[in-house]
Amino acid sequence: HPRALYTVLDLSGNLGGLLITAREFVEIFSPGPGMLMLESRGRDKSTSYMTHDRGIRNARKTVVIVDRNSASASEIVTGVLKGWGAEVISTDPATHGKGSVQAVKLVSDGGALVFTVAQYYFADGTTPEGRGIAPTITAKKDALTTALEYLGISPDDRKKLFSVLMR
Repeated sequence: HPRALYTVLDLSGNLGGLLITAREFVEIFSPGPGMLMLESRGRDKSTSYMTHDRGIRNARKTVVIVDRNSASASEIVTGVLKGWGAEVISTDPATHGKGSVQAVKLVSDGGALVFTVAQYYFADGTTPEGRGIAPTITAKKDALTTALEYLGISPDDRKKLFSVLMR
């Protein structure tokens, strides 16, 4: 909803997906046009991905929940949103740590070759490659409870929220 006060994205266990999908998704949260989201650097070519417009999700607070299994495209979403001020909450010390872009080449015997064509970097010049994305808030309990506590959602309101979500 465009007037939401809070946005909670649970990307824990999300092994990722396509770069283009992550880029299009994160654009929903863009604080404005012309901002660098990330840069893909390959051997022969670098590509900068810029925001096109102000996103439709203007929540006052955004929280991204991740774990050690959050990888690839989910790390792109997490890193870009973290750069735009979102809190990253996890019970783990970091996400998976995959900052590379792969291409797939089908071969004649029905198999496929997967090879790295680029590394990606966030606007601040960092990459999750090999180290992952560290949380800004480490959850001592489960990450969702920590996120709701951070957002100031009372236990009574949580019960109401979950009863609505479970319908």
